[in-house]
Amino acid sequence: MTAPTAPLAIHLESERYIMRTLEPADANEAWGQWMTDPDTVRNLNIQPRHVSIETLQTYIKSFNRTTSHLVGTIEKSTSRLIGIRSIYVNWEKREFLSNTLVGESEARHMGVLKETHRVIFAYFFNTLDLVAAQASAVSTNTVILDLFKSRGWIHQHSARKQAADGQGFVEIHHYRMSRDVWRKRYQPGEWS
Repeated sequence: MTAPTAPLAIHLESERYIMRTLEPADANEAWGQWMTDPDTVRNLNIQPRHVSIETLQTYIKSFNRTTSHLVGTIEKSTSRLIGIRSIYVNWEKREFLSNTLVGESEARHMGVLKETHRVIFAYFFNTLDLVAAQASAVSTNTVILDLFKSRGWIHQHSARKQAADGQGFVEIHHYRMSRDVWRKRYQPGEWS
């Protein structure tokens, strides 16, 4: 598939979650509080701050839905937005960069990433016919780094970045996974 000529509206489902393109009306106070959580702040290397609804709406509008997508993870049982995934597509290379945040702390470590990863990656690898995914994490986020290693991601390089708190530097590890490696991890019936 080549780059879409019109913006895409993504709507996918797993057993417990809906993953869909976010609209400005999805911005809410709970999401605005995610950036005050100590784990989130550390893992994103940002300063803690409350994000206003207006700022979130501007952020949502910044995604063009062809080369950049903002997909919300919504809990089916509560209709609550519990996380976001920003995805950037390089159509020339046929690759995508996926950044994931489970913002609601009580939803973490409940299998959200595993369940949504299968569906999202099936869409970008199979439906959009992309051939590789990229992702990164700070060196202190051992949970995600262990996940990368156990799921076949290949370390590409590391970079140092100024720490958000101004106290030294943080190390960011960059990873890549080919579609072929991803497909070997899942049975063909689980791709769609």
